[in-house]
Amino acid sequence: MTVLNAQQLQIADAKWAQANTTYRTINPQTVQIDVPLLDPFSDEISIYVVAQDAGQLLITDDGWTLSNLADLGVDFQAENEALLKQQLQLHQIHEKDQALQILASQADFPMAKSRLLQTILSLNTLLMPRS
Repeated sequence: MTVLNAQQLQIADAKWAQANTTYRTINPQTVQIDVPLLDPFSDEISIYVVAQDAGQLLITDDGWTLSNLADLGVDFQAENEALLKQQLQLHQIHEKDQALQILASQADFPMAKSRLLQTILSLNTLLMPRS
């Protein structure tokens, strides 16, 4: 039986995430982050971090998630509206002009980024058949 070492697993996971996540400066106020998670089109998920006043960061999908789902036939004005609101509230994400977003301090950036990504992944499951 294999003996597990938590520290070795943590190091391997951190190396993989760093090697497969791309941070790209778009302009002095915006960074694009491509994460190794796939959207319904099998493309990497991209999110954006935009500098705000007072050192705050706006972390957003720039409208891609809801737009992609709409292109695939998911209607958020009908039965899925409650699911959308539930997911946004659960992860404390806001929707503005179809963009999913969260405002965070630099210290809270990692957790806020994770919450936005959780929301994106949860919403993408709306494409799965329900019985």
